[in-house]
Amino acid sequence: MAENTPVVDPPVVDSPVIDPPIKPTLKSLIAEHGLQEEVNVMMADNRRTLTKQNTDLVTQLEQIKQNSNLTIEERDELQVRITQLEEQYLSKEELAKRESTKQQREFDENLKTANESSKKWENMYSVSTIERAIYDAAIEAEAIHPSQIVTLLQNNTELVENKGNYSPVVKFNDKSEDGKDVVLDLSPVDTIKRMKELTDRFGNLFKGTATSGIGGTGNADGSVSNLALEEIMNDPVKYAKWRKENPDLDFSKLRR
Repeated sequence: MAENTPVVDPPVVDSPVIDPPIKPTLKSLIAEHGLQEEVNVMMADNRRTLTKQNTDLVTQLEQIKQNSNLTIEERDELQVRITQLEEQYLSKEELAKRESTKQQREFDENLKTANESSKKWENMYSVSTIERAIYDAAIEAEAIHPSQIVTLLQNNTELVENKGNYSPVVKFNDKSEDGKDVVLDLSPVDTIKRMKELTDRFGNLFKGTATSGIGGTGNADGSVSNLALEEIMNDPVKYAKWRKENPDLDFSKLRR
């Protein structure tokens, strides 16, 4: 070889690219070796064990929550933890059902509260309207003690709807022309008007029909109704006052 002959490098040959080996997945290995059923059994056993542990822990926490020494905040914190444990191993379907039940319960409770509040205000309005109507009618009829008329009538009075308006109606025990017992539906004004006509029953309640026969509780003819007499006889204070004011009372005036 001549001294000046150039040296030629051999051609560069690219090495083949070798992909790294593919690691089999756990799922593929289970499928390859037919272990799926065994794995399912193992997972089910593990789930049952964890669920049992959760259930036991929930029971313990519920018992702790019953401790009367706990504060409201501590009880709330315990309840949050209990709920988390109860929901930890529930399926999506079970969680959805649980949430639906919870929402329904909350809706029912809110509806019950709203109904109770509505009934409360409705009752207050009804009582107030009835008492006001009877009281006003009693004053107009010159009742001696209007509040006494209210006491006598309010339990037999209710608000009745008529074309969108509510008016008090009294169930008044009366007698027909032939002497039979009847129950009349009357307004407070008409009821008290009728009471004034029945002096043997209610004459002592109104000015002009009451006399001073027994402390101002007699009738227009000077007699005293059984109702007034019974009231006096059953009240020692009223009886003492009556005897003091009427030491020479003619007992023939007492109607039997």
